[in-house]
Amino acid sequence: MLAALHIIKHIVVRALNTIFQKWGISRRSNQWNISGEPCSGAAIDSTSLDDTNYNPFIKCDCSANSNSTCHITQLCKVFLDLVKNYQNCRYGPC
Repeated sequence: MLAALHIIKHIVVRALNTIFQKWGISRRSNQWNISGEPCSGAAIDSTSLDDTNYNPFIKCDCSANSNSTCHITQLCKVFLDLVKNYQNCRYGPC
């Protein structure tokens, strides 16, 4: 079971990194650990999602399985230029 949780954690980290790469953003290394355990530090403490010192920012809920399993429950990025990121997306028939 522990090996399965380890694999799932890496899938989530990879997905989060892919989203950030697509958006053209990166996190500051002193904010939270995106390479290993993203649900650490400010992601699980009392820091508010509205705190602009963290951008992008995630918040986690680690209450599952007697506080042994964490889930990313919120993702915030202030001032994301969606037009730039999705200007080549097509909607409807071409």
